[in-house]
Amino acid sequence: MFPKALCVSICSLVLTLLSTFSVADETGQVAKRALLVGCTKYPVKSMELVGPGNDVVLMRELLTSRFGFSDPNVVTLSEAGGKPELRPIRANIVREFERLIALAKRGDQIVICLSGHGSQQVDDDPNNPDDRETDGLDEVFCPADVSILVRNESGSIPNAIVDDEIRDWLQAIRLKGASVWVIVDSCHSGTMIRGSSTEVVRRIASEDLVSPQLLKRASKRAVKGPETTRGGSPVATVVGFAPS
Repeated sequence: MFPKALCVSICSLVLTLLSTFSVADETGQVAKRALLVGCTKYPVKSMELVGPGNDVVLMRELLTSRFGFSDPNVVTLSEAGGKPELRPIRANIVREFERLIALAKRGDQIVICLSGHGSQQVDDDPNNPDDRETDGLDEVFCPADVSILVRNESGSIPNAIVDDEIRDWLQAIRLKGASVWVIVDSCHSGTMIRGSSTEVVRRIASEDLVSPQLLKRASKRAVKGPETTRGGSPVATVVGFAPS
């Protein structure tokens, strides 16, 4: 996850831009709404994260204290509240996206933040010319109830949220005339909501700079410690709720 200071700086920049582009509807009213999703607990304990719990707390504070979002209009799905309807599982995330689509109107400002694990699965429609995946894989966001206990032979990940779904939800909101700002903090987030057949990957592979044999040797002699995730130690302090 992003360091706290960097996260706040990025969000401040995005939301400052948001505040300069509001267009009121015919009633002169502009609604500001947000959906904040922070997935920390997963079916496999070694895959649990700490950062997302901080992300949604800080984002909520930023939206309500500095950018005029009313508290009731900011929905947070995380483990903090302990309520089943507010857990960051697939059904709750889908419900809140559909609610945003139903409520959205021209001139509204909507912020969506998805923080947690991301992954990829087999593209379920490889022959669709309007949905090209140059690597043959769809990007997915992993809710708290994603099935990661067994390797799935169908090519799809049960309960994952596919990039195609996110695209359709965002398009539905924009067709209502609302402005949408999306922040995705997960693996593969760069192509979660954008990408094309002409996409250029901007990176320098380590194999281009260092001998592949040396890299392989270094990997073999590396000391293998306990597996951790981007969230750091699972016992680190989390803003808003204590670790279990």
